[in-house]
Amino acid sequence: MNDDMEDEDDDEEDNTDNNTEGFANLSRPTTLPIEAATEKEQNLLINVPTDPHPSFKDHIDEISSLTLDETIQAISNLIPGLIITVTSNGEYLVTHHNHKGTVGLERLCEVYDNCAKRWLQEHTSPQNLLQGSLDTLVLSLYRFGDLVLNVGLASSETMELPDDCGHQAARVI
Repeated sequence: MNDDMEDEDDDEEDNTDNNTEGFANLSRPTTLPIEAATEKEQNLLINVPTDPHPSFKDHIDEISSLTLDETIQAISNLIPGLIITVTSNGEYLVTHHNHKGTVGLERLCEVYDNCAKRWLQEHTSPQNLLQGSLDTLVLSLYRFGDLVLNVGLASSETMELPDDCGHQAARVI
């Protein structure tokens, strides 16, 4: 009984009756003012990036221009997603699942070597000792590339990485 009285009080306060509660009143047109877009909003509409991921080459170039700490971190983040391909003429190409296109392994290693030289010159904080642990990873890319090349030359078939490597499949020739 108290609930009925509270409902009646509610109805009096908001001037609605029980039959129309919960329904939108569509009989009255609703208009909203439309304002002109600001210059910033117009630029966002015009300059919408078509590709959320930069090309792999652009990404490598960007990495080479970062600070030393950022470069080391970017390389260490990049290594696990690398896929190596060896062409029929023995060229080592690297792709990454987050980026379009390929980069020569030499270019990636050039960025890595420059990073190592910068580290020696700057003697940055101990957190950058990660640089030393990347040596093995970069060397393993070359070794795996040699393995892929030899198997590809012998069988001309696709070879998958062993399960314990934690990398993605490699494509050969």
